[in-house]
Amino acid sequence: MKIKRFLDPFILLSKAERNGAIVLLIIIGVLMITRILLPRFFKPGGKDIPVLEKRLELVQKQNDSLDALRPKKKKSYSNYPDNSANKAKQVGNKDFQRSPSVLFVFDPNNVTLTEMDSLGFSKYAAQNLINYREKGGKFNKPEDVKKIYGVDSALFVVLLPYITVESASKQKILLELNSSDSISLIALNGIGPKLASRICKYRKQLGGFVRLEQLKEVYQFSDETYNAVIPSLTVDPNLAKKINVNFADINEMKNHPYIDYKMARKIVDYRSSKGFIKSVDVLLRDSILDQQAYDKIHAYLKIE
Repeated sequence: MKIKRFLDPFILLSKAERNGAIVLLIIIGVLMITRILLPRFFKPGGKDIPVLEKRLELVQKQNDSLDALRPKKKKSYSNYPDNSANKAKQVGNKDFQRSPSVLFVFDPNNVTLTEMDSLGFSKYAAQNLINYREKGGKFNKPEDVKKIYGVDSALFVVLLPYITVESASKQKILLELNSSDSISLIALNGIGPKLASRICKYRKQLGGFVRLEQLKEVYQFSDETYNAVIPSLTVDPNLAKKINVNFADINEMKNHPYIDYKMARKIVDYRSSKGFIKSVDVLLRDSILDQQAYDKIHAYLKIE
């Protein structure tokens, strides 16, 4: 009776509905069986995962090999607090140490700004050295140069063999300016090979020096260098070559640095009109030369 009651709804269905219900039950049964049996025969990823891991390991090894072959970049020290660029910023100095263009023996007690530039000092370090001297500072040994703020350690190592400090007890050099050659002049503190060559060249053009002040007329001869060397120099005006105003022609006169063509022409014309000139002073008296020109050149003129 109970079975009949259970089957009554099913029996009352039409044939098409019964067929549909049967198919639906079969599908549900198949899905349930598949859901139960499938995990027993197939383990998800069981075989694929080891293969994938092996492939990833192989790719990593290939990348490591490529990294080893790539050229390594040099380590940058631009961000380090003790690099030279930051040091320059800290002291307000924008010019960096350079390699020396010329190396020569120098005394830090007398070296000039121009010479320090040739030796590779930065403008900042060179000015600090000058300021130190102007305040009464003295260099007693070569190593004292390293104490100047801004002097680069690498530059100091290069310059050390060329630094000499004159002992207070050492006898000072005394040279006669007209009779000294360039080698002798280089021995003076503050005068290098180039400056010594310029002095000799200008001395030849003048015919010789008659005053120590004429050194200031030499190209790039600074007042600082002049003040450093004059205690070691003397000048003998009698050694200077002089021009005979009664016989020299215009070309001979105008070759002198103090006499231009116009001045030479006036002297020659005056000589032609007056005859033999008896004194150099008449050139000033008769206004052939003004006072300024006379003061410069009268020591280079003679009457014979």
